[in-house]
Amino acid sequence: MLLAPLALAACGGGNGTVAITDLGPSVETASCAHEVRCGVYADEATCEAAFSADFGQLEVDVAAGKTAYDGKAVADCLAALRNQSCSITVELSTSAPAACGRAVVGTLATGAACYTDEECASGTCTTSVCTTTTCCMGSCAAPNPPVAIGADCSSPTAVCADGSFCQTAAGGGATCVAKFAAGQPCTALTDCATGTLCVNDPTTGASICGKLPAHGASCLASQFCDASTDYCNLATGVCTCKALGMTGAACTSAGECFSNDCVGSVCVVPPPATTCP
Repeated sequence: MLLAPLALAACGGGNGTVAITDLGPSVETASCAHEVRCGVYADEATCEAAFSADFGQLEVDVAAGKTAYDGKAVADCLAALRNQSCSITVELSTSAPAACGRAVVGTLATGAACYTDEECASGTCTTSVCTTTTCCMGSCAAPNPPVAIGADCSSPTAVCADGSFCQTAAGGGATCVAKFAAGQPCTALTDCATGTLCVNDPTTGASICGKLPAHGASCLASQFCDASTDYCNLATGVCTCKALGMTGAACTSAGECFSNDCVGSVCVVPPPATTCP
């Protein structure tokens, strides 16, 4: 749902309830508190100057009755994530708290016209026939319950239950299996149990379940470092702190900017998105 990825990045919030009109500032405050704690920004004012969160479409959908908004669940979601680790390994291998999934829930039935996933009770608005990315009308997909461990997951829409992943067999077909423990061989990034990812050993190159390399540790060009403030320095082969550009700074990719948006070789704050009816 809409809040889950934001909350995983934000890791803050408070108790009580969050009105939808206060959602943007609440996510901004929570996100910047976490980013400062993790060393991504020097202070909250710097973070807030680069922060961008647009909930205009959500407000339109809630007002139209297409989406149910639970302010208490939003507050609980942010509060539950307040102390989330600064480790990228932990962030990518941990499911969002249940409250985040209850915060924004679609009300439209299967087959109803939709613009966003958050409008559908199933959580999926299929827009595969659209030729534009702005206000592209689709239809709500049928509910897609998680596939249990041991069951077939060869369908393109299959999603395995928490704690498992879809493993393709050498002879064809696919089955949901339990995620691998630390130290076991793996293939894809999220094949591993909570607290670990499928990483490449910088010495042997073998893929095993473990943690991304820490600050100052050896790393490979193709992998992340565990700290969000680090990158793999190709000249030294170790995880090194990186300085992100503020608004107006020169850039060659979005990842070089605090705002995570590089346009015309300059770091910018993204403009508000178009809202659909």
